[in-house]
Amino acid sequence: MIKYAWTSVKNNKSSSTLFIIAMIAILTVSTISLHSIKDIQAQVDDDIKQFARGSYDILVRAKDSQTPVEKTLGVVEENYLGAGNGGITIEMWKKIQSMEEIEIAAPVASLGYFTGFSRTVDFPFPESSSLLSASFITSDGIHEYQWGDKKETFYLKQDGYFDGFDFLKDFSHLKDGSVSGEKPSFMIPQTFHLVMGIDFEQERKLTGIPFNELNRELTPDEQMFMSFAEKAAIIKVLYLKDPKIPVKININIQNIPWETKDTLALKEKLGISTSYDGMLESVDDEARKSIIEHLSNLEPISNTSYTFDLSNQVTPFYFEPFSVDYNGNISPSENYATSISESSQFYSTSPVEYQIKKDYLAVKQVGEQDHVPTYREIKKHGQPGYYNTTAVPFLFVPINAFSAKEYEKSLAASPLGIYHQAPTTTKDGTVVHETAVPGSFISSPAHGLIDINDTVHIKGEKPIDAIRIKVAGIHQYDEEAEKKILHVVEQLHKLGDFHIDIVAGASPKTMQLDVEGIGMVTQQWTSLGAAAKITDGWNLSNMLISGLFILVGFIYILNRIFFWKNTRKNETKILTDIGWSDRHINTFHFLELGILGVIATFISFIIMCSFIYFQLLDGSSLLLLSGICFLFGFIIFIICLKPSNYQLTIKQGAPGKSIFVRNLYYYRKFIVLTFIQLMIITILLYFVIGSISTTSSLTSDTNLGSYIYNAISFSLLLIMVVSVILAVITVAESNTSFLTLRQTEMLTLRDIGWKRKTIQRLYLKETATWTACSIFLGTILGICLFVITFEFTLFMTLIALLISVVLYGIVLITSYFVISKQIHSSRIFL
Repeated sequence: MIKYAWTSVKNNKSSSTLFIIAMIAILTVSTISLHSIKDIQAQVDDDIKQFARGSYDILVRAKDSQTPVEKTLGVVEENYLGAGNGGITIEMWKKIQSMEEIEIAAPVASLGYFTGFSRTVDFPFPESSSLLSASFITSDGIHEYQWGDKKETFYLKQDGYFDGFDFLKDFSHLKDGSVSGEKPSFMIPQTFHLVMGIDFEQERKLTGIPFNELNRELTPDEQMFMSFAEKAAIIKVLYLKDPKIPVKININIQNIPWETKDTLALKEKLGISTSYDGMLESVDDEARKSIIEHLSNLEPISNTSYTFDLSNQVTPFYFEPFSVDYNGNISPSENYATSISESSQFYSTSPVEYQIKKDYLAVKQVGEQDHVPTYREIKKHGQPGYYNTTAVPFLFVPINAFSAKEYEKSLAASPLGIYHQAPTTTKDGTVVHETAVPGSFISSPAHGLIDINDTVHIKGEKPIDAIRIKVAGIHQYDEEAEKKILHVVEQLHKLGDFHIDIVAGASPKTMQLDVEGIGMVTQQWTSLGAAAKITDGWNLSNMLISGLFILVGFIYILNRIFFWKNTRKNETKILTDIGWSDRHINTFHFLELGILGVIATFISFIIMCSFIYFQLLDGSSLLLLSGICFLFGFIIFIICLKPSNYQLTIKQGAPGKSIFVRNLYYYRKFIVLTFIQLMIITILLYFVIGSISTTSSLTSDTNLGSYIYNAISFSLLLIMVVSVILAVITVAESNTSFLTLRQTEMLTLRDIGWKRKTIQRLYLKETATWTACSIFLGTILGICLFVITFEFTLFMTLIALLISVVLYGIVLITSYFVISKQIHSSRIFL
C-alpha cells in the first residue's frame, strides 16, 4: 500500500507540492515563532536575574510613611528617604540586624537641613571713598534670585588710618561684627544642607564607601570653637564634597565725593578720636542713620559693578576662607570672620505635594525663603548658639569630606534613597538644580552624614525612617531568592507594625514634572519592585500569544487536510467501487499524507539546521520542531480515521435571493474553518500589537524594562510578520482549493453565458463578504480579550480598526490574484 501511496503522490504533483510547501511553511514558521516566544521569556528571566538585584532587597519603613504619589503610581523620588518623621527605634534596628537571615541592615534617619562653619569673603579696598554694596545670588539653573538682603558699607578716605579707610556699615549686617581697619568683607549667607544619620559600618558594606575619617579625635582648634557651649552634644559630621553650592556675589562700587578732611571733620563732630582707636562703627543707631542718609544723598562720581561666581569655593558645612580681587582672582584669606554657633539651628521640610495629572506631576510654589522660591513647607527648629550658649542642645563639627562620585554606578543600581545626583533637565537639556536654601522641589542627596546613635539628640527616641536590608545567601533574583526574601518579610512583620517593600528589581523611571515658575522638567524616579512587574507583564502576554498562535497552526493543518480530502473525493469513490473498505482507504490516505509529511519534515529540519549553522537559532529549535511534527502527525492520524463520505446537498429554501448569498450558504461547511482561522489570526494580530504596546508602556518606562523591551523587539516583530504570512497563506490555499471544488459550477456558469470577469467578480464578492465578517468578528473578540486582560482605551480601539482595515486589504488583494489565477488556469474560457 506504501507503493500505491507513493504513486498517488507522484500522480498528484501539483496538490502534493502545494501541501508540502504549506507543511514546510507551518512547521518552520511555527518553530521560529514559538522559539522566539521562548527566547522572549528566557531574555526576560535572564535579564532580571542579571540586573534586577541591587545593593539590597527589602526596605523597612514606619507605618504610613508612603507619599500619595508612591501609593498611586508606585514610584518614589531618587532621594525619597530625605524627608521623614522617624518611627523606628535604634533598639529595633539592632534586633533586625541580629537576625540570621539578614546580611546587611543599614538604617537611615533624615534629620533636616543644617549648616556648618560660616565665613566671610573679603575684597580689596576701593581706590577712593565709596559705597560698596554686596548682593548674594543663588540659582536653580533657570532663574537667578537675590539671596537675602543687600548689604552696604561706606568706605571713607582717611590717610594714615590703617589702610587709608574707615568704614560705616548699614543696619543689614551689623551682626557680622567689625574690626578696625578690616578690608571690605561680607558674611556669606548660611547654606543649609540635608543631614542623614547612618550606621557607618553597615553603610560601608552596602555602598563600598569607606567612611573612615569619622572616628578621629577633634583637633585643638575644633575644640576651641566648641568651648562656648560646654553642655552641648558635639556631633561629628562627614560632608559631601561633590556638590557645588550655587552662590554668586554682586559687588557694586559707587565712588562718592569724599576726602580725608571730610572724614576727620565728621569724627570731630561726633567726638570720635581721629587716631587708630577711633572707629565710625562705634556710633549709636541714630547717628548711624543720619550719617548714612547724608552720604547716600551725595552725587556719585562713578558706578562700577562686578559679579563673581563663588560656587567652586563654597561647599557644604566647611570651606576654606578666601579673598576675591576685582579681576576675579581667588586667593586664600588670613583676615576673615568665622562662626560655628549657627549649626544648632536647622530646618525640616515636608515632602512635595505633587498634583497627579495624566502624563505628569504638577508642582506648585508654596512660599519664599530669603527671597528664593520654595516648593515644600519649611519648619524652623532651634536657634543660633550666640543667643543663649547654655541652651545649645548640640553642635555640628565638620570632620572631613567624603565623595560618592567614584561609586556612582554601583549606587545607581539600587534606590538607596540618599546618594543619587542624577540631573533634572528641561526639554532643551538645561540642568535644573537645588538653590542654596531649603525647600527646592528637587530631592537633595545627603550632604552630611552623622552616626545613627547621635540622631537621638535631634529626633528623639524613634529617629530611624528606614532600614535597607540585604538578605543573606542570595546571588541572583530568581524564584529561590523570592522565597528567601518573602520569608524574611514574614519575620519582620512579626517584629513590628512596619511598611515593608520588596525592592529587589527596582529600576529608574523617567518622570515629567510641571514646576511653577520653571516649566516642564524631566527627573529620574525609581519604580520599586520593577522586576516582578516586568515578569508578570511579559508572562501574561507570552502565554496568550503562544496559545493563540498554536491554535492558528492547528486550524491551518485541519483546514488544509479538509480541503485535501474533499478535492480527492472522485478518487475515494473509485476506491470504494473497486471494493476498498473505509479502513483501507483511511490507511491509504494516512500513508499518502505521511509521505508528504515526512518530506516536509525533512526539508524543515534542513532549514532549521541552516538557521542554526548561521547562528540565527540554537539547538533547542530542533527539539521544538520535533514536538510540533509529532503534534501535527497525531492530528493527521486522527483526521484520517474519519471517513470522507460527505456529500454536498442543496437545501431548498436557502436564505437570500442573490446568488452570492445562496452560494455562501451552500458552501458554508467549506469556509467555516477558514472563517475561524482568519478570525483567530485577526485576534492574534490585534492582541500581539495591543499587548506589546500596553506591556511595554507598563514596563519599558523603567530602565530595566526598556532594556528588556529593546532586546526582544525583533522577536515580537517576527511574530507579527508570521501572523500576516499565515493569513495570506490561509486565504490563498483556501481559495485555490475552494475553486478547485467548484470547477463544474464554473463550467455551468460559462455555458449559460457568464463572462470570465462576471464569474471572477461573483467569487471575489463572496470572498469579500465572508472574510469581512470573519475579520470584523475577530476584531470584536480581540477587543474583548484585550479589555479583559488589560483595560479599555480609545487608542487601542482605533488600532484595532486600523489592523482590521489593513488585514482586510491584504486578504482582498490575495483573493483577487488567487481567484484570477485559478479561473485562468482552469482553461474553461479557451
